[in-house]
Amino acid sequence: MFCSGCGGQIDAALNYCNRCGNRVSKGDTSSVADNLSQAITYVGVFGLMGFIFVTVILIRKEVPYDAFVPIAIAYLSALVAICWMLIRHSFQLTKLKIEASRPTANVPDPNYLSPRTTAQLGEPTQQPASVIEHTTRTLDKIPVDR
Repeated sequence: MFCSGCGGQIDAALNYCNRCGNRVSKGDTSSVADNLSQAITYVGVFGLMGFIFVTVILIRKEVPYDAFVPIAIAYLSALVAICWMLIRHSFQLTKLKIEASRPTANVPDPNYLSPRTTAQLGEPTQQPASVIEHTTRTLDKIPVDR
């Protein structure tokens, strides 16, 4: 389930979003993916209406065919690119929503290191250095050449 305020994934048992604090209504099933689907529809419809409007204006002003074609191609390619990005994002959010609704097994978090008990620790491979060794080495007489 996703928050309608911030779009973050939330647990279905919660009443408020952990990220933004927005109240979660149980009957509200609209998600960010649904909103993106509506946005794709609006962008497509208004984009095509705008293309028709621009085409009519260019025809009335008797713009030469050589100038009209690049303008039309640029407009339609921008419209298709915007719709494609919205569709791709909508599919990604839908995929995340499906993955979130699946029950998860007890898979350990890869970022979590399990604690080790002393029984699991291996034997030390070398003896630790003694404090006495290091202090006596610094107090040894050093010959000085004069």
